[in-house]
Amino acid sequence: MEYHTLVNDSYSGLRFRIHAGNTDFSVRLGKEKLTRETTEINILLDGIPMRLSKDQVGTWHIDGTELDPNFARALWNCITLRYRL
Repeated sequence: MEYHTLVNDSYSGLRFRIHAGNTDFSVRLGKEKLTRETTEINILLDGIPMRLSKDQVGTWHIDGTELDPNFARALWNCITLRYRL
């Protein structure tokens, strides 16, 4: 049963951590292809499904939350470093 759950998981296995505001966050990315032109990414932020989006101005934010836009930008920076975008 555990194997079945891992096979049907819609998030990639690569996890990384980000530290902001004296709190550590665990992040997993959706399985969609990432490029420099990507404007939306499905993520699991501490196990909660969320969407990281870039608006027309180029500001990153996490949909449906009041998290600091600097946190969303730091998250995008971690992704670009990890995937060499």
